[in-house]
Formats: sequence, C-alpha cells, structure tokens
Amino acid sequence: MTRKILFTVLFFIAVQTFGQSLSKDTIPAELYGEWYNKKNGDLLYGFYSKAVVCHEQVWKYDAVKKKGKQALIEISNDSGQKIMLKVEIKKSAISIGPADGRLTACANKLSGCHITHDLPEFTAPVFKEGVIYFSGLIADYNGDEKNFMVASDQLFESQQKLYLVTIQPNGYFSVAIPQANPTVLLAFTPVQPVFPYVIPGSHLFTIIKPNHEIAFAGDGAPLAREDEFLRKTNQVYLSDPAEHLENIKGLSPEQYKEYLLAGQRKADAVLDSVYAAKTISPGIYQMHKLDIKYATYQYLLSYNIYMKQADEQFKPVGLPASYFDFLRGAQDGETAAIAQAYPRYINALALDDNLNQLFAPLSHNKQLQDSLNRTGGTIESVASVYHALHHKWEEVNERQASLLKTIYEERNNDTLRKSFINDHQKEVDEILNKYRDISMSYIMIPVFIKYLYDSLGWQRGVTTDLAIAGNIARELIKENISIPDGYFDLKDSMFADPFVAQYIKRINDTHVPAPAIQTTLPGFVNNWSYIGKEGVVSNDTIHKNGYTLIFINKYQTFPDSTKAKMIDAFFTVYPEEAAIYNPLAPKQVTFVIDPEYTGVAASADSLTRFNPKWYEQNPNDIDVVTHEVMHLVQAYRNHYDPSWVTEGIADFVRYTLGVNNAAANWSLTPFNAGQSYTNSYRITARFFVWIVNKYDKGFVKKLDAAMRDNTYDDAFWKKTTGKSVDELWLEYAANPAIQELR
Repeated sequence: MTRKILFTVLFFIAVQTFGQSLSKDTIPAELYGEWYNKKNGDLLYGFYSKAVVCHEQVWKYDAVKKKGKQALIEISNDSGQKIMLKVEIKKSAISIGPADGRLTACANKLSGCHITHDLPEFTAPVFKEGVIYFSGLIADYNGDEKNFMVASDQLFESQQKLYLVTIQPNGYFSVAIPQANPTVLLAFTPVQPVFPYVIPGSHLFTIIKPNHEIAFAGDGAPLAREDEFLRKTNQVYLSDPAEHLENIKGLSPEQYKEYLLAGQRKADAVLDSVYAAKTISPGIYQMHKLDIKYATYQYLLSYNIYMKQADEQFKPVGLPASYFDFLRGAQDGETAAIAQAYPRYINALALDDNLNQLFAPLSHNKQLQDSLNRTGGTIESVASVYHALHHKWEEVNERQASLLKTIYEERNNDTLRKSFINDHQKEVDEILNKYRDISMSYIMIPVFIKYLYDSLGWQRGVTTDLAIAGNIARELIKENISIPDGYFDLKDSMFADPFVAQYIKRINDTHVPAPAIQTTLPGFVNNWSYIGKEGVVSNDTIHKNGYTLIFINKYQTFPDSTKAKMIDAFFTVYPEEAAIYNPLAPKQVTFVIDPEYTGVAASADSLTRFNPKWYEQNPNDIDVVTHEVMHLVQAYRNHYDPSWVTEGIADFVRYTLGVNNAAANWSLTPFNAGQSYTNSYRITARFFVWIVNKYDKGFVKKLDAAMRDNTYDDAFWKKTTGKSVDELWLEYAANPAIQELR
C-alpha cells in the first residue's frame, strides 16, 4: 500500500505542461531504468534523466500527466514524431504501452522474465555481405568525451577496422559497420567497454550505464545477451598467456604446448557444464566451443612472441614440424568463422615464421626443388599460367598475349622456343618483371594445399583459402600487383569457397595503388603511434633530468605560450607521477598537437595526442597534461577495465599533483544523491579522496598497482579497507565531506 500511495503522490507532483524541460525527476522513481517484456525478455522501454528509450530509439519527455491510476507520458523525437505512453501499476507489477493500444507487463530486470535459450546452432553459410547497425544510449551521460572507438575483425581483409562514433548531447550514438563475418564488436565507450557478439545484417541497440548490466534490444539482442552472460562468468576462457607470463617463462615448445592444451581441456569442461545446466543456447555453446579451440591454437602459434614477452633475453627458436600436430584435422568448414578468435588464428597461421616452419619439409623435397628450379619464375611458367587461366588475364596486352601463346605452343620444341625467346628478350624481361610473382603463386598454391592434406589431413576449404590463397593474394595486392580474374574463377581458381574468392577478388578489383590510396580516417585510427609528416609545424626534443619529451605541433596557430606551459607541466608532474606510482614508466614521451583528433586528449604507447581546438577554448586547462600522462604511467594490461577506476585515478592525480587547476576553474565535482562511484573522472576521484581521508593514505597507490598487476577484482576493496565498494559508497553518501589533500 505504501508503494501505491507514494506512486500516486509522485504523479500529482509530476503533472507538467507541454514545452517545459522535463527529466527523470518528473516521472515516478519506480520507472527509472530498463523495462523488459516479462514473457520473453525483450527490452521495450527505458526511462532516464533526460531521455526515454522506446522502439530502439531515443526520445525526450514532453509531458507527464496523472489520469486516475494511470500515468500518461508524452515523448517526441528529433523527427517530430510523438507518442503517448501509458503506465499502470497493479499490485507489484508495472505495465507499459501506447496510450491507444495494449499494455505489456514488464520487469525491470531480466531475472524477472521468462527467457528461452533456443538459439539454434550455426550452419553454413555464415558469411554474408551486410551491415551491422550498432546504436544505443549512454544513459545519464554528462562526460567530457564526445567520441569513442568501435573495432571489428574483418576476416577477409586480415585486419581490424576502427570506427569513430560520435556521442550526441542526449547520450545517443549510432554507427553502421560493413561486415561479412560474425564478430565481437569492441566498443570502448567512456562509461564502460561493451563487447557484443553480432552477425552481419543484424541491428543491435544497447543501453549502457556505469556499473550496470548492459541492456540489448533489436534482432541481435538474444545472441549478444547470451554471449555477454557467458563471458561475464569469467570461468570459460583460457586467459591470454600475456596475463600470466610468470607461468610460461622458460617453457620449451612442447611444455608450452601441453600447458595450453591442458587449459583448453579445462575450459571445455567448464563450458560443457554450463551448457548442461541449460543456461545457454546450442548456438552460443557451439560458438564458444570453437572460440576456445581457435584461441588455444592462436596462442600455440605465437610461442616465440609470448616467450619474448616473458623474457626479453629470449631468442626465437625454430619449431619442429611435430609441434604443429595439434592442427591435424583442425577444420570446421565455414562455421569455424563464428569463433571470435578465428581471425586471429588465421593471422597467426599466416605469419611468415609459422608458414616457413610448417612447410619446412618441402624444402627438403629434392624432386620438388628440382622442378621449381627448372620452371619457377621462368617465361615458360608465365605462359603456362596464362594458358591455364583461359586468357582471363586482362592486364596482359595483345602483344604480350601473342608472345605467351607462342611460347606455350612451342613448349615441347626446345630449340624453336629458346630461339623465339632470345629474339624477343626485351619483351620477355618486361613480362617477367611484371608477372613472375603471379605465376609462382599459381604454381606454389596447389603444392602447399597438397602438403597440408598429406601432413595434416586438411581438405581444401575456408581455412586453406584464407591462410594460403587469400594470404598470397593480399600480399600481391599490397605490392600493387593486379591479379587476373581467372585466379578467382571457382572452376580453375586457387580457392574452394566462392564467397572467399569473390570477396578477395573485390579487394583486388578495388585496390588503388599507393600513393593514391584515400582514407576517410586519420592514420592514427589504425595505428596510434602513427605520426604523418604532413602538416608538421614544429618538432622539438627536450631532455631534462633523465626524461625526454618529443613535442610535435601540427597546428599552425597553436600558441607558443601554451606549448611552453605544457612542456613545463610535463617535466614537473610526470617524473613525480612515475616516482609515486610506477618507476618503470617510459622515460621518453611524445606529445602531438593534432587537429585530426577530435576528443580532448588521449594517451597510449608513450604517446599523447591533444586537440588544439580544446586549448583555443580552454587555454588554462594545462592539467589535461597531468591527467593524460598518468595514463602512460598506469600502463595497465587489462585494457584499462574497469574504465571508471582508470579515469578516477587519473583525475585523483590531477587533483593532487596538478599545476594549474585553479586557473582552469577545475575542481572535484561536489557530491549529490544522483551520483555513482562508477560515474568516473572527477566524481570517482572525489570518492577516492574520501577513502584516502578516512581509511588508507596509500589507497590510490595500492589500487593503481593492483590494476597494473592485473590483480584487481571486486574483493580488492574489502581487502584494503575492510568494506566492499558499495558499502563504502553508502557511507560516503551519508557523509561526503572531504579534507583537502593539497
């Protein structure tokens, strides 16, 4: 009864007129958050401070009215559409729907819904030319960052593509990602990272809040939701060997292999038990089973890489052919590509070192070597390939075609053929310079594929297409060598899978030789350390007290006075940050004043990029330097997750060590009841100050060390302070006064 009375009173208070600025304070407190269909778990609505989610779109409040025991909430969107929602409370249940339609019984947690785990197993074809529409709302977001990055694995292009996503003032974001293979999107939002599993052609809408389970809507929601559930268990996966280098240091190749294969067996057993409990669908079970397999194989193929990380003195070793016996029969057809780890496995398999070692026995095959010495890279081999391609080699001109045809026709007449070649030596050299690599590829690919069949039992399929024919094709394309159409014809081509052949053919057909390549994204999007020579106004190197700062300015009107203040700030705060938190922090740092960067600033790999336009509007905000270089000191191995801890520490350091905060009008955000410790930045930093005041002066230093050592977990708070983070926050909220630390 108390809830009903409170609900009614709140509605009387909430009566508004049209045109006012409305917020979550206008609606009953019980409505705040997500609302799912109780029958199936579909996300239907979300009510937040300044936005409403309905039909996978973001709307704003126009009016809230009381009508008997019902609430009427009018919302509108930027397209001018208006919807009147009706809300009813019956006992403890809430029903929501259009005012002129049927209401749906809703629950504000998935645990209150009936969800069936009936996603079927994946079957070929899993490749599809499509677009992933990824959108959503960062609820109640008031952060400084206006953009974030989303990455997706592009299997056929053997690379990860990055997309810059803009956050609208109301927290809405949207991006269309061309995609042909299933993938896990890596979305590094300012609030928390989101890694949904998606398939080409799907729509996925997400609601993201600090320290809160991610809500999914759209046709991609069931898949993403189940995958998210399984990954959150933190039980299924082998951890990356980079996360436990102390366990692998010094292992021989065979010891390393047994260590990882044992981990695979353990992970498989855990996954089997989860599936037996019927908490995941057959499709998710199948995908994760393959993911464990190909993640293991990727790690196994990276022995020398991980050994070098574990011991800088390690010298790469050759792996015997027997080491690769784990690959025997390791083919799953097209469905292999549903595994998140599969693209990384293919890339590892195609590394020169692995291919050289995998195919090493071929170099000892005298008959093969004699054959290659006779025919490899000769004009006769080019002529044979031209004939085999049925003249589907558009780049070969009429004169060259005639010459190749004659050489092929005289293949059994050595005297005539050699005389003809001598008479046309200039043209022959021209053809060889241009087409030798194509002919060698055409000869070698069948040899490689046959060897894989003989040694590992591999049939021709997606894996051989990508690791052999596709890999060679991409290398030729990189060298600006145009590949003939006949190479991709299924009947005579080097490929077994038509989708793979046609996709790589399109890469070949659309390739624009360097330097004419045009890109819509700055170079640093694909490589953060990239600093193009174009646009450099000045490049200074400053040495001081054992530290080096390289300061590169690419903005013509960037003030020298601001530059000088940034340099002074670096040499004042960075050595102090390193001394307190991480003496192993890099001794050399690069600053780039980069007009192509649209955020405020960002740091990684000993390089910080600053947006000059931010300093045009905020010339005194010098302590952006203090915050950003702390990220270089942090150097966390866990992708800086949870991000609110990372950013809270950086702003704590700005608060304690900053050199110009007062002039920039920067201070810790005062506490209010609507905050959460996961709000990040200044809100979290103030919480840390309170903990330092009340519990442990060394708290932040211990927290930073746990993040860097990758030992941080939810238990850290109780171990350090005797209380959980939620208990600490409740105590802080009751008495949030702090004592200044400076």
